Amino acid sequence: MSIPRIDSSLEKFINHSGLFHNIAFPNFAAAFIIGCLSIFFSKKKKMPMIIFYIPGLIPLVPGGPSYEAVRAFALEDPNAGFQKLMVVTTTAISIAGGLMVTSLVEQIINKWLRFRRV
Repeated sequence: MSIPRIDSSLEKFINHSGLFHNIAFPNFAAAFIIGCLSIFFSKKKKMPMIIFYIPGLIPLVPGGPSYEAVRAFALEDPNAGFQKLMVVTTTAISIAGGLMVTSLVEQIINKWLRFRRV
């Protein structure tokens, strides 16, 4: 069985861009997908979106790196502390960005549906 090869230029872009090598993009994508699914199920079940959104986001919260950052600062290792703090900050910003983009997409879709009905 032969697996088709990806175009080498696309493969090089994906490998060298670093898009999937850091923690920000996967967390952003996960927060966006969780947000979209939360909107869908909140409309289907006629319940608030937050009921579906928060339980899906809890596994994305960087508790381990937060603990490691505080521990590194307590053990007087500021280099490791700031490195872990940057991981925590990047993760938190990407989760918040996923929520904001989800809300923006929801508003655009709702305005489009209202305009279409009129």
